[in-house]
Amino acid sequence: GEPALDLPKIFGIHLFLSGLLCFGFGAFHVTGLFGPGIWVSDAYGITGKVQPVAPAWGADGFNPFNPGGIAAHHIAAGIFGIFAGIFHLTVRPPQRLYRALRM
Repeated sequence: GEPALDLPKIFGIHLFLSGLLCFGFGAFHVTGLFGPGIWVSDAYGITGKVQPVAPAWGADGFNPFNPGGIAAHHIAAGIFGIFAGIFHLTVRPPQRLYRALRM
């Protein structure tokens, strides 16, 4: 019939690419592996500099004053997004859902 966009595939591609970008930002830019790191300052925000940050994988990563949580969050969310994108690219919705939503 009519030409249509393959929305589930577009969603899967978008999710995969955003997960890749999120992982790359956390693993390379924030940690300083292939980038400068992030701005880290004292508790009062008076002094600071751009420096690499090691990921904090434990409960200490939830401390808002620990910059290691930023790196850990981006790495973990990126890996999750990559797997979710691959899932949405390989698993298709059932045909009755296509008909119900007119996809």
